[in-house]
Amino acid sequence: MDLEEFKKKLKTGWVVTNLPEGASVGLSFLGNFTAKDVKSFVKEDEFLKEVIDEIAALNGQPTSSDICCQAYKEFQETKTEEARNKLKTAYEAIPEHNRRYVLHDMDVKDIPIRMIIYGEDEIEKWSHRIASKHLGLKPLPTIKVEGALKRKPPWWKFW
Repeated sequence: MDLEEFKKKLKTGWVVTNLPEGASVGLSFLGNFTAKDVKSFVKEDEFLKEVIDEIAALNGQPTSSDICCQAYKEFQETKTEEARNKLKTAYEAIPEHNRRYVLHDMDVKDIPIRMIIYGEDEIEKWSHRIASKHLGLKPLPTIKVEGALKRKPPWWKFW
């Protein structure tokens, strides 16, 4: 099927990423089964983004991750608000479940991009920092990201 037909199949529920408990599932020419103990992690609209990325990759075109990496490099070079907005748009175009390793760095994951887009507080979502806090380690690991949006002071400092 082509991409437009696939989109229609998603809208009608013929293709799904989330099954209700007890749903009957049929796999053409393989068999069928009843879904039990279902754990779903990908929303249909995010799955569509992934399918579009796979089609792009198969056709030798840049994926949403490739476009985001380019936007990240552009931001690093210019540090303009226009480049930050372009990076935000590119990052949010990546399927949510594929955003962790955009920079191909297993240690920092996508935290530098998130700090540029959403602010320095994103470091609190970094797995190394979370684990260090849990273990009571000091000092906490940090990442220096040029151009990261500054932390907002607590609301009470304005009173």
